[in-house]
Amino acid sequence: WVVMRDHTVHGGNILKNVSFFHEIVPMVRGHHERYDGKGYPDSLSGAQIPLGAQIIAIADAYDTLIHDRPYKKAMPPREAAGRLIKDSGTHFHPRVAEAFARVMAKELKEVVGEEAVEAPPATAPQGPQIREELELERDGN
Repeated sequence: WVVMRDHTVHGGNILKNVSFFHEIVPMVRGHHERYDGKGYPDSLSGAQIPLGAQIIAIADAYDTLIHDRPYKKAMPPREAAGRLIKDSGTHFHPRVAEAFARVMAKELKEVVGEEAVEAPPATAPQGPQIREELELERDGN
């Protein structure tokens, strides 16, 4: 477990000397950080976690949940999406989870023909506005 947790650091180290990947190093390193600060490798919390890392985290978690692993069976997409939304505010940034919910509600409706997860109201901030809010939050404004 300890060795596995180092994959975020090793991934960042592999990419940091390649100028083309310079901007994504913090995303790779931070994709297992948690909104509540209980993640790894740096125990970052809230807006300290790069937005890209937060997006990768929720996508990675969803992918893990919907596929079989040696240690667990896959969850149905609807159940997996609901579980990630439930983890909003602890594991995932609430705004990123809201954006995920909107995308998944539409995507799963097309796949299964019904509302799969409850999408936030249409007045919720969209992509660039979420980024702006997260940057203001990070800067303490």
